[in-house]
Amino acid sequence: MNINWKQLNKEEVFDKNLYDKILQIEDFAEKSKAENCLFERTRELKCATAVKDTYNAYKKAYIIELKSNLAIDFGEKAPIQKMLAPGYYKDKDNCIRTFDKNVLITATPIEPIAILKNEETGEELVKCAYLHKGKWDTFIISRETILHNGKITKIANKGVDVTSSSASVLVGYIRDILNSNDIPEYKSTSKMGWHKNTFLPYDEGIEFDGEDDFRIIFDSLTAKGDFGQWKQKIGELREDNVVLKMVMGTSFGSPLLQILGLPSFITHLWGKSGGKKSVAGRIAMSIWGDNQKGKLMFMMNSTPNFYFRIAAFLNNIPCFFDELQTYGGDLNKLIMLLTEGIDRGKARADGGVEGVKTWNNTFIFTGEDAASNYNSGGGTLNRLIQIYINKDIVDDGIGICNFLNDNYGNAGKVFIDYIKEIGTEKIKELFKEKYNQIIKLDKTEEKQAINMAVILLADDLACKCIFNNQKPLTNTDVEPYLFSKEEIDNTERSYETFLDECEINKNKFGTDVTGEYWGIKDDYEITIITKKLREILENNKFDYNKSLQGWLEKGLIEKYKDGKFSRSLSRCGVKANYVIVKINKEE
Repeated sequence: MNINWKQLNKEEVFDKNLYDKILQIEDFAEKSKAENCLFERTRELKCATAVKDTYNAYKKAYIIELKSNLAIDFGEKAPIQKMLAPGYYKDKDNCIRTFDKNVLITATPIEPIAILKNEETGEELVKCAYLHKGKWDTFIISRETILHNGKITKIANKGVDVTSSSASVLVGYIRDILNSNDIPEYKSTSKMGWHKNTFLPYDEGIEFDGEDDFRIIFDSLTAKGDFGQWKQKIGELREDNVVLKMVMGTSFGSPLLQILGLPSFITHLWGKSGGKKSVAGRIAMSIWGDNQKGKLMFMMNSTPNFYFRIAAFLNNIPCFFDELQTYGGDLNKLIMLLTEGIDRGKARADGGVEGVKTWNNTFIFTGEDAASNYNSGGGTLNRLIQIYINKDIVDDGIGICNFLNDNYGNAGKVFIDYIKEIGTEKIKELFKEKYNQIIKLDKTEEKQAINMAVILLADDLACKCIFNNQKPLTNTDVEPYLFSKEEIDNTERSYETFLDECEINKNKFGTDVTGEYWGIKDDYEITIITKKLREILENNKFDYNKSLQGWLEKGLIEKYKDGKFSRSLSRCGVKANYVIVKINKEE
C-alpha cells in the first residue's frame, strides 16, 4: 500500500476511501501497521480522537457488511467451491482464520456439504469435506459431535487440525457456515437393501451414512471382473449341482424375504473337513461382491452382537458365516435370535434408548458340525435348511477361489433390476405356486416349506435373468433336505427321551428299589416323582413346561382340576409330588 502518510492533510485523514484501502489489506500485520501510521499522522494534525472514533465506527460497519457477504473459496476440486463464511477467510497457507482478530481456526480447510437425516433413527448427521494431504476426503458425523466443544476433537483422527484448545473456535466456524448457507439435505440410512423401491447399494436417492463402522463391508459390495465370464463359469458349476443351486438360491432369496413378508432362515452346509463347503459359500456371496474373508465372508468365532450388527447392516443382503464349529455359545439360541430379525433394546448412558437393530435376510452357515441336535426345538429346525456334505460340492476349489477373487458383484444388480421389473404381485404369485407344490408333498411343516419355496423361487428367477434359462431346482431335488414333521415335533422327541431314560433306569421303579427311588411303572403308565421328571427333561435340554403341555395335547398326560400336572400321592410308601405319564402303545 503506497501512501505518503506524512503528506496527508486534515481532510484526507477523514476520507472513507482511505479507510477502505486500509481495511482491504489481507495481511493482518500489514493492516495493523497501516492503522498505526494513520493514527500517528492524526496525532500530528491534532485530530487523533475524532479520526479514531470515525475510523472505528466505519470499520465496525464495514465488518458487519463484510461478514454478511464474505465467502471462502475452497478451490475448484472442493465438493462446494464457495461457501458463505461470515467473519472467516482462507489465508495463502490454506489456514482458516477469523477476519477481525486473525485467530487461527484450523490449518485444515473444512466445509459441511450435506445434512443427512437417518431414516431408522431420525438422527441428523453432517457430511463434511476436508482437504488432507492435497486431496479432498469426506466423513459423516452426528450434529451433536461436530457442534460440541468436548466431542469435535474426535475428527482429529481423520486428519483434521483440531485440539482441545481450538475446539470451541472450530465449533463456532462450523455452526456459522451451517447457518449461513443453504446446505442440501438428504435422507440417509446405515442399512443396505430395500428402502421402499430403492435398493442399496445399487440405487440413488438415499445416502449411506454408516461408512465409518462398516466401510470395509460397504466397499466390498461392488463389482469387479467380467460378468460374462462369471456367468459362464458359475453356470457350468451349477449344472446338475443341487447343493450349489440351493446355496445360491439362499443368497438370491435374501432380497425376496421383505417383498414376501417372510422371516429370515439359515442354510447350513456341514460335514467332515473338505467338501468345498466354504467355496460354495463364496460362490453364493460373489453374487453381491467381494467374497473373501473379512469382506463378505465372516468367521463364526465371534460374539452374538457381532453377528447382529453385520446382519442389521446388510439387512436384505445375505450373510455368510464360516467354520460353525468354532462358535462357543449356545447355537440353538443364536439361530433363534438371528432368524427373529431384531436385536434386544439397550439403554443409553444419557437415559435414552438406542435404536433397535432389525434385519430381514438369509444366512449361509458352513462347518464340520451340524447346526442342530436331537434336543433342538421345533422352532430351531423350522428356521434351518441343513445339508450334509459327504463329497466335494465342486472340483478345483483353489482355482475357483482364485477366479472369484477377480470376478464378483455383477449379478446382484441384474437380479434386483429383474425382480423390480417383475413386480411384487407377480413374485407373490410365483412364491405361492412353489409353496403349494412343497406343502402338497405332506412331508414337512409349514415354515420349512416356506423356506424351501423361497430357495426354489429365487433359483427359478436367477435361471431366467442370469443363467440363460438353465433348468431350475425342482421339488424332487430339494425334498431330501426338508426336515420331516416327526423331526420337527419336539413334543415327540421329549416323550421318547423320557421313555428311554425310564427304561434305562427301570431298577429305580417299584417296591424293591434299594437305591434312588423314582416311582412306579407298568405296561400302561409311569408314575414318576415330579422333581425327577423335570431333571430328565432339563438335563436333555427340553423345556419342562412346554414338553408337558405338548404331552397334554397328545393325550399322554392329564391336568388336575387345579391346573397342575402333578399331585401329592403316596406310592410304595413314599409320599411326594408325582406326575402320571401314559405309555403310548400305538405302533
